[in-house]
Amino acid sequence: MKRPSSMQEFKAINPKLGIKSSLKETKATIALVILLWLSNDKKYIIEYSKSNGNEITISENCCDKLMKYLKKNVDIKDDSEEKIMNHIVANQLFHAQLEQLIVALELVWRIASIKFKNNKADSAERTGKKRFEKVMYYTNNIDLFDTLIESNKKYCQILYEWMQGKKTVEDTNLEKQLVRVINYLSDDVVLKMVDNNQDIFFNMTSVYEAITKKTDEIDINGDEEAKGALRIVKNALGEGLNYYLSYKKNKVILSDDIDYDEFVYYKKRVKERQRISNIDIRLQNASNDEENINDISYSKNKIIFGAPGTGKSHKLEENSKCFADNMERVTFHPNYSYANFVGTYKPIMTKVETYDKLDTEKKKVLAILQDKSMSGQEKYDKLYDKFKDEGLTRLPLLLGIYTDDNFKTRKMDGSDAAGDNSVERNHGKAIRPYLNLKLQKSKNKEISYEFVPGPFMRIYVQALNHPEENYLLLIEEINRANVAAVFGDVFQLLDRKNGVSEYPIATSEEIKVYLLEKLDCLKGKNLDELTEEEKEKCFEMRIPANMYIWATMNSADQGVFPMDTAFKRRWEFEYLSVDDDEQVAAIKDCKIPMCFSDNKASYYVDWNGLRTEINNILTDECKVNEDKLLGPFFISKNILDEIKINKDKIDELEIIDEASLTEDDKDLLKELHQKEKSFIKAFESKVIMYLFEDVMKMRPEKIFAGHHKNKGKMIFSEICRAFEKDGEKIFGIEELEHI
Repeated sequence: MKRPSSMQEFKAINPKLGIKSSLKETKATIALVILLWLSNDKKYIIEYSKSNGNEITISENCCDKLMKYLKKNVDIKDDSEEKIMNHIVANQLFHAQLEQLIVALELVWRIASIKFKNNKADSAERTGKKRFEKVMYYTNNIDLFDTLIESNKKYCQILYEWMQGKKTVEDTNLEKQLVRVINYLSDDVVLKMVDNNQDIFFNMTSVYEAITKKTDEIDINGDEEAKGALRIVKNALGEGLNYYLSYKKNKVILSDDIDYDEFVYYKKRVKERQRISNIDIRLQNASNDEENINDISYSKNKIIFGAPGTGKSHKLEENSKCFADNMERVTFHPNYSYANFVGTYKPIMTKVETYDKLDTEKKKVLAILQDKSMSGQEKYDKLYDKFKDEGLTRLPLLLGIYTDDNFKTRKMDGSDAAGDNSVERNHGKAIRPYLNLKLQKSKNKEISYEFVPGPFMRIYVQALNHPEENYLLLIEEINRANVAAVFGDVFQLLDRKNGVSEYPIATSEEIKVYLLEKLDCLKGKNLDELTEEEKEKCFEMRIPANMYIWATMNSADQGVFPMDTAFKRRWEFEYLSVDDDEQVAAIKDCKIPMCFSDNKASYYVDWNGLRTEINNILTDECKVNEDKLLGPFFISKNILDEIKINKDKIDELEIIDEASLTEDDKDLLKELHQKEKSFIKAFESKVIMYLFEDVMKMRPEKIFAGHHKNKGKMIFSEICRAFEKDGEKIFGIEELEHI
């Protein structure tokens, strides 16, 4: 008797709140997404697009099926196929960037996920106007529309009219019911706006709450340009895709035809559903409570190490979720330096404001600076009040009067600053834009020198500015750089007592200036104005208790630097075994193709089973240390997930009678089998090469015992050819189940 396995834990979705993009013609886009699903046999996966030069258009197979569906279920009146086709190809599914579609379809309405067909980065369409082929993976939210349409086919007519971009439809009552479903799907979307320089996170329930407080109109714009999901939600509100709310003159109001009590009851139902949906499900082993990631006081300086592919980065990624956005990741390499890690002065290209685009106030300042009839002192006195409020930045330098013994500078409070160079050196940046405009010359860019902080300094400053929050610096591959050189004097700060550096280090002059500028408690102050406590923050560095430094390390890899004992003892080390239950569970039931013949894989085997058998040979027969074994993620989980999706697509097509396959389906099947071959090649370049070059270079016949038994040559190319023919048998493995 079979029983269900443990529920799958999914990675949290990136809300992409910072994307500066919107989605035009929201109704038309949603309508086409639904119609494509209905017309393509309600499949889970639909490859709806094909390349057309630098653009994409609808694939022939999808187009044929959609046209047939529309002709059967919709009153197309006198609309020609050409006219319908024009509406289809004009849809944002073919013109919007992938990230725009992700935000709309995945985060706002959650009816489908959308990806590039050829595994490009999500950002591939940000630059230029080139569009790439895309694939949609539908969620069960789409079934809500199916239920609605099955009850009344007239809903198809509304979707058709939406797809055409019509502002009004024939049956407004049915349209309202369709909008109610769409409204329901978007109630949980996370939105962000800026209010008084503070990020405000909210959802539609927050808006409903504000409406029920009898407020006439609600501002969801904030103080800055709307981004990401908020931009799309604003468009949707403007198109009438919220049953209860309207969006007029940049304000949200209750729709005129909505009964207020009905709305209040709906809001309460939404809140109650959200309350009972927020269930804390912990899949971690209860015996590991002491390592619960919510208890982040556990390790201040931590290094995770283990064999290749044991999931070191994955574990840190999971553990780092409790820091939310309060973290920074860096990868060490042989050329990484103290300047990269902590910071240094660097030349910076800065934009220069042109004289023509100056506002009136700036032109007045420029006129004073260029007035030859005025002395330097007169110019300074005239400009002092203005620049006192903005920072007095290098005003004496700009006037060219450092050498004037009679010239008198003043502090922020107006008192005499004679002989105090820190006044000229540390009063902010307000006047800098005028330096390049004295001669009224127009330039595009200039080079200036500024202190550029590294990841350590950036996290350090954030941690000091926000002591109530926790911050993480995550270092990948820490021993691929010379850590003694990279950490430099920061090395001393790793000794902690109660989370705080026990022994401080003195700050350099450039870091002093940077801290004066960036630490909230020091901004706008001169060195001589600092209290003893403030001077300590400026003149000394101590890692605060809310700053964490975690790292990964591969002890067995080639090209790594040794770490001395003094450095190691300042860290807590955590070893990941090649067979940690948690790690193995994450790739359980992952199957991989073997033996490509007749233009397809001959069979599949369990990846974890194959990995375990190889490791057994390495330990039992070859006497290899554990840090050289294959971890469960030696082949990345992304690749394993891709081959699983690929196999699902193959299975979906192969259950159909071959004679019933369309030409597009046949082409797709051919492409999917080609991906199997690509995976086999990837296995050779990752697993076989690692075993041949790094682990068993001097005794390859031990690990490739099956190939050796068949008198095969112990050279890499021959081993790969044998693997493509015999699969796992090249290792002498005969007992794996073929699927």
